[in-house]
Parts: sequence; C-alpha cells; structure tokens
Amino acid sequence: RCAPCRLRGRGGPAGQPGWGPHGGRAHGTAHEMVLRVAALEGRLERLDQALGQSPVWPAGDRPYLYGARFFQHLIEEYGEGAVAAYTEAVVRQWIPYRMNAAARAGLGVSFSEAWEAWVRGLEEEARALADSLAGLAPLTRPEPLTREGRFTLHPASGSGSDSMVYFRSDGLSDPQLRQMAPDGSGDRFLMRVNGGTVPSVDSSGRVLFSQLEYQDPYHLYGDLYLRQPGGEVGRITRGARLSQPSFHPGGGEAVAVQEGEGTNRLVRVELEGGEVEPLVEGALERHWAYPRWSPDGRWIAAARWSREGRFQVVVLDGETGELLHTLPEAGPMDTSPSWSPDGSHLLWSSDRTGIANLYAVSVNPETAEPGPVRQVTNLLGGALFPSVDAQGRWILFSSYGADGWDLVRIPFDPRSWMEPLPRDPRYIHEESSWEPPAVQVGEARDYSPVRTLLPRYWEPWLRAGEEAEEVEVVAPAAGIRTSGRDLLERHRYSGVVLLGRAPSGNQWWGRASYEWAGLATPILGISYEREHEALSPFTALVGEEEREERFYPHAREESMVLSSLFTHRRVRRVANLLVSGRHLTQRIHLLDGEGARSPFEVARPRRTFLEARVSGSVSTARRHAFSVGAEKGAAATVRLRERRERALPDSLVGVRGRDGGFRDAVGVVQAYRGVSGPGYANHVLAFRGAVGAGTGSGAGPGHFRVGGASGGRDPFLPGGPLTGTAFLFPTRGYPSGVRSGSRAWSASLEYRFPLVILHRGWGAFPFHLDRLSGGLFLDAAGAWGPDPREVGEGTVSSAGAELSLEALPFWLSATTFRAGVAAPLDGTTRPSLHFRIGRAF
Repeated sequence: RCAPCRLRGRGGPAGQPGWGPHGGRAHGTAHEMVLRVAALEGRLERLDQALGQSPVWPAGDRPYLYGARFFQHLIEEYGEGAVAAYTEAVVRQWIPYRMNAAARAGLGVSFSEAWEAWVRGLEEEARALADSLAGLAPLTRPEPLTREGRFTLHPASGSGSDSMVYFRSDGLSDPQLRQMAPDGSGDRFLMRVNGGTVPSVDSSGRVLFSQLEYQDPYHLYGDLYLRQPGGEVGRITRGARLSQPSFHPGGGEAVAVQEGEGTNRLVRVELEGGEVEPLVEGALERHWAYPRWSPDGRWIAAARWSREGRFQVVVLDGETGELLHTLPEAGPMDTSPSWSPDGSHLLWSSDRTGIANLYAVSVNPETAEPGPVRQVTNLLGGALFPSVDAQGRWILFSSYGADGWDLVRIPFDPRSWMEPLPRDPRYIHEESSWEPPAVQVGEARDYSPVRTLLPRYWEPWLRAGEEAEEVEVVAPAAGIRTSGRDLLERHRYSGVVLLGRAPSGNQWWGRASYEWAGLATPILGISYEREHEALSPFTALVGEEEREERFYPHAREESMVLSSLFTHRRVRRVANLLVSGRHLTQRIHLLDGEGARSPFEVARPRRTFLEARVSGSVSTARRHAFSVGAEKGAAATVRLRERRERALPDSLVGVRGRDGGFRDAVGVVQAYRGVSGPGYANHVLAFRGAVGAGTGSGAGPGHFRVGGASGGRDPFLPGGPLTGTAFLFPTRGYPSGVRSGSRAWSASLEYRFPLVILHRGWGAFPFHLDRLSGGLFLDAAGAWGPDPREVGEGTVSSAGAELSLEALPFWLSATTFRAGVAAPLDGTTRPSLHFRIGRAF
C-alpha cells in the first residue's frame, strides 16, 4: 500500500498490442504513445493524479503506463541501487505514506521533484519527435468520425454496404455495437455486448461477433453470435472460447481464433450448426490474432506471434490453412490486417518506427504474393484496425488521441502512399541482443494453498454509531481489517477488529470469516461476529415511589454462522441463494438518559438462540465508469428467518416479552434508470422499497425499526464491511427507532446527478479526490403492531439533499463519502445533518 504499488509497471510476455520485444510494457510502444500524446497536448498527469483512481483517461491503465515509465526513468537517472534503497526506506517507515521522505533517503531528491523533472523531459522529447517526423514526411491529418474517446474500435464494412459497424465503450453507457455511414452520419445504436468485441459484416448486413458469457460462476468463455438485419440475435456456439470472427464471403462459415491449452489456433465455424473445425493447429510457440478472409474467399490474412516476440502478418490458404506468404517484417507489432474490397491490397498496423501507423502492400490476384511495403499514414498518435469501406473510397481506422481511441478516415489513395520511414533501432534484428527464453519444464506437484494464503496488507476500517432519541447507545468505532485468499480462490478469509468508546464504557466489534469453494458450488462458510445494537427505548416505573424512567437497551450479540451460498452468474445478471444456521448469544443491559450504564437490569439479561434463514437475491443492476452509482437495472432480495430461544422453561414458551422466538419475512427491491442530462455522466432516478412482517412472541413492538440514514453494509448476506449501519427501513432526518413494530415498510426515491470531476490530490499524500455528485431524495416509512398501545405507530417522511464524493483514501479502494441534510416533513424536528460511507442504496 505505497507509491511503488500504485505506480507499478507489470511485465508480461510479448504478443499483446504495444508490448515490445523485451517482454515488458515499459519497453513497448503503447505506453510511449499514451504519454507522448498527453505531452504534446499538455495533459501529462501530475503526481497526485497519477496516484489516483479515476475514470478519466487513461483510467485503469494509469498505474501501469505512468508507473512503468517513471520507474524506468528513476533507474536510468539514479541507478538500480538508489531505487532499491528508496523501496527499502518505504518498508522501514513506522509512520507510513511518507513517500517524499523515503525518496530523499534513497534517491537524494523527493518523489515530487523527481516526477516533475521526468514530466519536463517527456514534454521535450515529444516536441522533438514531432518536429523530426514532420521533417521526414507530411503529417497525416485524418478526418474525425467520432469524438467519444476511450475505446472506439474495429470498424467493419460489408461488401456492397453503405455503412460500417464498430465497437464503442465510452464509460458512459454499455459496451455496444453501433452503425454509421463512412462519412460519420447516421450513427445509431445496434445492440449491447458483453465487453470488447471484433465485428464482421457480410453483404446482407448480418453482423457476426463474439462476446463473453459465464458457463458457471468461475468460467467465462467467448462464443459467436449473429445479428440479423432486423435486429434478431442468435447464439451460434456454447463454451467454444472463440473470438475475432471473420465472415467467409459466401456467408455460411467464418474463421475465428479459439483459445485453449495455453495457446490458440485458427478454426472454421459453420454458422448454421456451430460446428468448429481446426484450420491451423495451436502450438505453444505460436499465437494468432485478427484473421480476415479475402473478398474472394481464397486466402486468409492474420497476425502471427512467434517466440521471438514479434507479430507478423501472414497470408494463408483459406481452404487448408497452409502458409503461403509472410509479409516483409516491419516492426515487433504488425497486426490487425484488412483487405481492400477488391482484394488488390492488404493493409495493417505496425509500430516499426516506434509509432503505430498504417502500412499496405499490393497483392497478386493469382498467387496472393505481396508487393513492396508502403507507409499509408504518418501520425503522432497511433493507428489500429484499418478497414476500407465497401466502395473503396475511404480507409477507416482507430486513431489514438489524448482521450483514447476514436474513429477517423482518410482517402484510399495508393498513389499517395510513401516509402516507409526509418525503422526504430530497437526493432532491427541485427542490433538486438535479445534472445527468446528457453522453454522451462518443471515437475508437476499437488497444489498447496498455504503460501498464497498469508495476509499481505491491513487497512483502517470505520463504523458509524447509533443513537436512540439522541442518546448514544452504540459508539462510533475504528479499527483494522485484513483478508486473504489462495491463488485459485478456493480459500478466502477476512477479519476485522474495531474499538469504540461510549458513555457506558468501551465497546469492541469483531468479525472473522472463512469460505471454502472446493466444491465450486455451493460455497461453504463459517464466521464469528461480535456486534452492538441499539434496541427500542421504553419507559418503566422504578423505585418504591414508582417514578417513570426512560431506558435505552443496548444489546451485545455474539454469533457463530454456518452457511452455504449457491450462485448462478451471467454477465448481465447474478442470482444468489444463501442458506445459513446461526447460534446467537445476546446480552442486554440498560442505559439511562445520559447513555451511562443503569443499575437496573432486564429480567433475563443473557439469552441464547438458534436461527435458520434463507436469503435469495437477483440483480441486473449495473454502473459504468463515470456513473454516479448504479444507473440501470434492478435488484430484489427476499429473506425468510426463524429464531428459537434455547433453555426456555415450558411455561414461558410463546409468552410475549419472555420468549424471543419469532418468524419473519423481509423483501427489498431497488430499481435504477439513467437519463441524459448535463455533466460528466448520466443522471439517475433510483428507487428502493422494503417491507417486513414478523410473527411470534419475539416479534414485539421493537422487532423492526424505522428511521436513520443508511450506510454501506448489506443487511442480509454476511461479509459486508463495517463502514456504517444499513437500515432495512431508513428515513433520513429521523433517529433510528422513531417508529417500530412487528410490521414495517419504507420507500425512498432519489434523483442523482453529476457535479464536477475533481481528479486531484495533494502531491504524494495518499488521498485522491475523484468526482462529486449530488442527490435529492424523498423518504417515507411506517411501522405498526403487534399492540398499538406499545409502539409509536404511523408514518414518517422526509426530504433532503446529499453530496457524494468518490475518493481513494490511503491507496486502498474507491470509496464514496456521503454528506446530507434531511428535513422531516411533519415539522416535529429540525433538519439534521448526516455523514455516511457508501451510497444509501
């Protein structure tokens, strides 16, 4: 949990777009591209921004691309020993998060100073490169077709079609396929897809694509789907692990990439029945990407990776898969080939100059033999996924800018193409000393989870207090939390300990849980929890003079739970069924009006219970990168519970106030609807409704409590963070327990809207402010029964506003801090402020 952890560069095998021949992202051209374009546009991030977690581009890649390049700079500038000394200084700190102090000890300069010097150097290098490229050849000025940024990729045109289909993921809406004319007009939504996909279009307007779907809770596979011109979508394969399909010109089959056994292969897929037939068998030393059938169906162009760490474009026999030609190697990443509509030219993307540009060759119509390589574009950003429109007039491709990838176009004019610019010296074989690693063969051993189960972090944890009629019954608490899991996620555990100080004395909370997924499903769990709860206050006559005194019961509960969780998961929905048994020990003591321990006690201060419960939930709710909480879909939860008291004399069974056994049922529904409006994200209408009913002697007037402002804890399923109390029947502006009974209901309606993206922090201080949103709400709730003389029956309602801050505290995880003001609509109390962690729902 430190700056080196936030700004990290993760290495990996070559063979992904932008990874260089040395096998790490820091040596590839993708990260260079992002930083170069940001430098040219004056948008390199400050240190406080790079240490954050914001959906602002480059979003989730931020720690990798900034971290890898920055630490490479530190090594080059100060030496590996100095960087190692800096890391050791971080580890030795008793007071954590003092990154600048550690940097001065190891590097001789502060982290902030080193960052500023690095940024200045990047800006100078980018300007010098731009001047150099402009001097070698005219810079390409493509015409923009989209301006969404992030991921606008894979334009595809069908023969004879006057439109193209492309993939878009803009962080504001669902990943989707869209359609537009080659001039950018008529842009329209086609369909939502499950993640990134590469579409292919045939002459009739059908769209072939792959998307991910869960086969079970643990296996996510890609399969082929076919969208008809009328909008109907049919699934072609199941569990086939296919991606990047390309229509055969005849329309009855496709070529695609199939994953498996640590590699992949090219396959032919019959679109009618979904039969899969190998075209090129897989091998560990070879991988394939982006196969594309030629317009006449005779050949297939594809990108092939080899163990030397380079992608090359090759031409295969479309019938047998035999290798016919290997295009002249341009760079380490020659990828995303595409044919012109008449098959006379083959285009692709290559980073041979250190910048991904488009290249092309003419193709012999009889033998598919390629002609000389020509360079099509000279860009400062980057180019991927070329596609020539059906009329052969335009080259459509994804061009990189400071906000991500957008679609652009340039004329398809082979006469304007130029001799390739000089190759980056890194990618000249004769000057490279890199050798591919030898294949390592090791001994197979039984899997052991022990080494990867050890805890590797701790983090601060908070819990809100609880009041009853302005008396502090449960204190706010603070503590630490840790968790762990093994490599295969068969074993999980977590633990949290918190301590608070109330007028009645010290209070500590704790929770320890363990889950075992060795059966896949169900997941078996065991947990222990120590909790504190404020019960409904009451008035009693005390003393010889029988004076009235108000008491505030405080319950300390310790429970042991055994559970079985059944999960049904799909990309667009998830359903859970939790069956659990619980042993509960409850100790109750009374507090006076000052919150201090009362000398009086209830008749039976210690009680034990056995409880069985069944909880079922289903959710289609979802959010996007910039969303102000969930903005689409719905969720529903139902809980059935029965509790029986142990060691209870027969004479007290069923006696109200003596027997704590009961049965109850609770249902909660939530629904979200995004609406367009000004700001950085969609506006959201959100609704939550809850009902509950209890029967039995233990379902007394305090069984359900109405009131309070909810925090972030899930009231049904175990494992929720102790960051606040999640009330089943919240009503902001009222204290918890303002109404109570054996039956209750609540409803909340919210209008949420974006305000401003902050995306800032304070140098190396570990707190990043991401964005602000606002909300207006109406809450209403009521409770009654079983005896109207014993409870405050009726309905309460309130209205108010909230301000929500998305932030990253201490480089842990994105957290929502919420502050609001709520005014009771009955005028009985003044408006009140509340502060919570997490959304209300």
